[in-house]
Formats: sequence, structure tokens, C-alpha cells
Amino acid sequence: MGLADVKDFKNLDDDVISVNKCCACGACIAYCENQAFNVIEMDGYTPKFKSDKSVDNCKECGYCYYICPQTAPLLERLKDIHLIKDELGNIIDIFAARTTNAKIKDVGQDGGIVSTILTYLFDTNNID
Repeated sequence: MGLADVKDFKNLDDDVISVNKCCACGACIAYCENQAFNVIEMDGYTPKFKSDKSVDNCKECGYCYYICPQTAPLLERLKDIHLIKDELGNIIDIFAARTTNAKIKDVGQDGGIVSTILTYLFDTNNID
């Protein structure tokens, strides 16, 4: 794949976000933040550039696009290479969440929800 073929956040916005296909999973944000690119953020449930300056700071690496579960490249790879079927079953509702625990929020991946739930269960002796 050449550089001309790389899709970036602008493409993600065109292909997924602006056409209401975004599921607000935060994968694009998590990858970008993990690499300290500091370019995109969640605005409510919508990924967006942090500022006009961050548009110019985008590395245009394409990872935000390719990691998105709503884009064809990831789905094709999951189906063709890993033989994953796109069958979630009966979905009643979908939620996006982020921890309010400051310690977990500083180090947690995505929203820190699993760590928060596990911490609560340990603290209340529901699991050991």
C-alpha cells in the first residue's frame, strides 16, 4: 500500500463519522492518544480534531481509520484472515462510558470501565 492509499482521520470523518456510522467506541482516539499524537478527541460521542492546529499536526498515518470497527479494511481482515463472523446477536442498547476514578482514568485504556468494575468488585469482596 502506497502513501496515496493511506486513509486518515479526514477519511474517517467522511466515511464513518459524518454519515452517522460511528459507534463511539473510541478506538481511533485511544490509538492516537497512546502514540501521543494529541490530534483527536471525543466531543460527547463524536470523534473530532482537537483544534484547527491539530488538523495540521495529524501524522496521516491511517491507524485511526484502519482500527475503526466501522471501516471495511478491519472487517475484511477479521473475516478473511481471522475467520471472524460479524454476528453480535440481539443488541438491546449500546453505551459509551468513562471512569470517574482519577487514578484509573490517568492510566486506563479507552474508558477504564473494566478496571473500575474490577476494582469495585475487589473492594466490596465480591471477587478475590
